[in-house]
Amino acid sequence: MGTIQQFLSNKYNLYGLIGLANFLIGYIITPLVSGAQLFLIFFLVLVNNFCLMAYGMAQGMIAVHKTRKEFLDAMDKLIKDEKKNKKSDTK
Repeated sequence: MGTIQQFLSNKYNLYGLIGLANFLIGYIITPLVSGAQLFLIFFLVLVNNFCLMAYGMAQGMIAVHKTRKEFLDAMDKLIKDEKKNKKSDTK
C-alpha cells in the first residue's frame, strides 16, 4: 500500500483535510462576503460534505453486500484447508 493511500485511508487525516479545505475557503472568501453569507456558505459546504460521506458509506455497504458470499466462501475454504493441514501435520 502506497504512502498516499495509507494517508487517505485514515479517517482522521480525511477530517483534517476537510477542516483545512473549509478554513482555506473561509480565508479566501472572507473579504468578499458578509458574515451572514460566510455562515451560509460554510453551512452549505457542511451539508455537502455530509451528503458525500453518507453516499460513500452507502456505496461501501453495497459493495460489501455484493461481495459477501464470495468472501464467506473464501473464508470457509481457508478454514477447511487449515483443518486439513493440521490433520496432516499430526500424522
